[in-house]
Amino acid sequence: MIIIAMFVSLLLMLGLWLNTSYRDAVRRTEERAIAASKIVASNVSLLDSLARQALQRIDETLGESLTPQASATVRNINEAVADLPGQVKAYVVDEKGTTLYSTDPMVKPINIVDRPYFSDLAKGAKQHISSLLISRLNGEQIFAFSRRLERNGRFAGAAVVSFEVGAVLADVWEAVHLGPNSTVSFVRSDGQLVARYPLADGPLDMSKYVLFTDHLINAPDGTYEAISPVDGAHRIVTYRTVDGTGLIALASADHDFGIQRFWRDVTVAISVLVLASVSLLAAGQWIRHLRQRDAAQSQLLQNALADNQLLLREIHHR
Repeated sequence: MIIIAMFVSLLLMLGLWLNTSYRDAVRRTEERAIAASKIVASNVSLLDSLARQALQRIDETLGESLTPQASATVRNINEAVADLPGQVKAYVVDEKGTTLYSTDPMVKPINIVDRPYFSDLAKGAKQHISSLLISRLNGEQIFAFSRRLERNGRFAGAAVVSFEVGAVLADVWEAVHLGPNSTVSFVRSDGQLVARYPLADGPLDMSKYVLFTDHLINAPDGTYEAISPVDGAHRIVTYRTVDGTGLIALASADHDFGIQRFWRDVTVAISVLVLASVSLLAAGQWIRHLRQRDAAQSQLLQNALADNQLLLREIHHR
């Protein structure tokens, strides 16, 4: 009974240890995800600020007319976007959506009047941040910042800077190192995905996800654990609203990667249990052997006592 009680106590101790190990692993993963979300948010804030400044410089460069000397304008647009991260391209289009100037040497005539980053400006919006787009020039995933251009109080066109998603977020994803199945991304406040790395399959409306239905309505930043409806992956998600941008930064840690230390502790616990079980069996067999030996010796003594008693009775009889 003592051995069984000791084994039960060992089970309880190992259970408590594994419970603590799991909670610590999750907590460490959450802390890393929180730190990563701050990095993503800082990059988003900087990107938003630089893009808006570049668009303003482009607007100022154009002067009163949108058709100054082409070479000077192209040179100045290049200068305006020189300090932006990633592979950025700048465009100026007129009120009909026709491209007037571009820093992209591969530019070709395309129709953008249906793109919200143009059509929203034509309807009166001053600035616009696009959702995730597929470029009509090269098929790459991009997102764009645009600014309404006005001349003489009327809509005259738009200045646009576009970024390739991979070029902007790949380095961030590698730097935060949240696991092979982790993601970094940012979305608009209306739930439209703007950028994600590793790359998403395409544009995505996240307004019905738990981030928007359960969490953002309660707090501007936080952490939660969820199974992704996109790829079924189990992740620990940290989100952070980037003030003044209308964007939310996210860092999603790979849950299984984050609790690897816990699984190592599980392996140790199983090894301890196996050793304890083997020791218990060995102890049980030894005790059984001792009891059998004691029983045999007791039987021998009883037989000897019976023989002696028989001899004594025989002696008395004679």
